[in-house]
Amino acid sequence: MRARTKLAIALAVTAADVVILIGCVGTIWHAWEQVPVAEATLAALLTIWLGSLGAIWWHASMDLRRILRRLNCALRPGRELIIADSGRDSDV
Repeated sequence: MRARTKLAIALAVTAADVVILIGCVGTIWHAWEQVPVAEATLAALLTIWLGSLGAIWWHASMDLRRILRRLNCALRPGRELIIADSGRDSDV
């Protein structure tokens, strides 16, 4: 999967998570706060939810770092490129 696609997915999932968090989680938490087991279950689900969001962003950031490294190498010629070019010109 391309890095742009992963970044778009990460942004979409984050936006959906924020909307759900603002709109629903507070209401559900207040409705079930009387039951300790339900409160612990909701806290565990929220932890898993945030962990999966972190994993999505980690994968997207690793792909972006890889792309930036490739661009950096492409824009700045390395030592091996200079040697290869000078060797090619000496044969002519």
